[in-house]
Amino acid sequence: MNKIVEMPEFRYILALFLTYIITFGLKLTKRTNLFPLFSLCCILIAFGIIDVIFFLVVVFSNLSVLYLFKRTERIRFIMTGSNILGLLLYQQLNNFIKGIYGERLGPNISGPLMMLVIKMYYLGKEYDFSTHTIYNLISYIFYLPSILVGPAPSFKGFIERPKQTKKYILFSLRVLMESFIFMGLHLLIRSKFSVEKMLEMQKSNFFKNFLFLYVFSFGFRCKYYFVWTFAHSVFSLDGYTNQKNIFPLSVEFSTNIKGVTDSWNICTNKWLKDCVFVPLKGYSIFMASLATFFVSAIWHGLNWCYFLMFLSFGLIIPFIRNNIRIYKKYLNDSICKFVCLFQMMAIVSYFSVPFITLDLDKTFSIWKNVNFYGHIFVLLSGFEISTRRAAILKVQNNKKIHLALIKGFLKVKYRLVEEVTKKSLEDAQLAKIYKEIEKRKLYSKLYNARKNELEVSVSDSSRWLKRGNIRPHNEAMFCYIQDRNVFWGADGVYQHCGKSG
Repeated sequence: MNKIVEMPEFRYILALFLTYIITFGLKLTKRTNLFPLFSLCCILIAFGIIDVIFFLVVVFSNLSVLYLFKRTERIRFIMTGSNILGLLLYQQLNNFIKGIYGERLGPNISGPLMMLVIKMYYLGKEYDFSTHTIYNLISYIFYLPSILVGPAPSFKGFIERPKQTKKYILFSLRVLMESFIFMGLHLLIRSKFSVEKMLEMQKSNFFKNFLFLYVFSFGFRCKYYFVWTFAHSVFSLDGYTNQKNIFPLSVEFSTNIKGVTDSWNICTNKWLKDCVFVPLKGYSIFMASLATFFVSAIWHGLNWCYFLMFLSFGLIIPFIRNNIRIYKKYLNDSICKFVCLFQMMAIVSYFSVPFITLDLDKTFSIWKNVNFYGHIFVLLSGFEISTRRAAILKVQNNKKIHLALIKGFLKVKYRLVEEVTKKSLEDAQLAKIYKEIEKRKLYSKLYNARKNELEVSVSDSSRWLKRGNIRPHNEAMFCYIQDRNVFWGADGVYQHCGKSG
């Protein structure tokens, strides 16, 4: 019979519980300045002396880079890139040693190193050498409640954390009880729905396999619900009652991808948004989103399963949005919410399999047992999108033809001998408006207040009227503003193409 908790996991869980006990004791004795020392003790218990030494070397290297490039505007991106590269090299070295000497005595220190990537980004962005102290810096890096599993708040948020309430201990205990519930669910489901049992599923019974897959993935998520809810309880002991990194109900009952990502690993998502999405969104929202998922995959490691999961979620966003739009069009609100909820439950359960197994062969075997329903669903959604896109292109082509006719009409209207260009049209419009104002023929609604003026500046008026009206397709707006829509004839038909308005 398989053990529910292996020895390496026991050491890690022991260190995790020690963070709560030590934080509670130091808070009562008002010796929170000892957090960095006990942080080293906890990671020593969880990972061993070699990994602790490596972690300290990485921290010292980061502080050296931070000091050398302190006046560089993009120091935060330099820190992020170098730390992710160092994290990947460590993971590859760890795998190499693992292949030679077999299983290690404990889990590797990748988790704290991943948190260090985020912390060094915020230090590069928000640490001020003139106002902040070395103690602030060390306290932030070796903050006991976040040393093992995070979350990693921003440096500014850490320094300006809210004052604790008088009932912070009761609040922390309540959150701690919630974390134990998730731990119990994880251990219970893990004992009944393991990866091996998922691989043994009979392919013929699709609905049973689908239900098993959902319960299996839910049990896996419960592990993270436990870890981050537990971390929230430890943070609460030090006054961080609002430092919540996960909203389990929002994840499980979300109706779209954004609802899941906004409620899962919140602090990391804020870092990814600030570090990747915001700088790139000016080029393309979709590409910025895809790049964010890509960086998230690299941050987790060089396993192909990470890329398979994160990029899958990044690529299916347009399909999910399109499906939701269709549901809203044909279904009432209650049924639409239920369908969207079921859609997300199925999609999240299916595409999270690579993250759970971290093995491509096992991933495709489990997908095969549920008939690759996730990929088939996305393909069918893509067919509807391609049909809609074809219709849009048809409309756009018709619009181009319509604009071409307008271009010809403008050429005749303004008696332009050469091709219609921006400059020639601007000059022609300006000249026409100038003449009409000069002859007192053009009194727009915008100029009613100037009718009784003795002096009307012809030059200023013509220039004012032609602003924003220098492109051919703005001609219709120009005519509307002047209340002289020459596109329409007496019968309401466009003169240049014969179509009715």
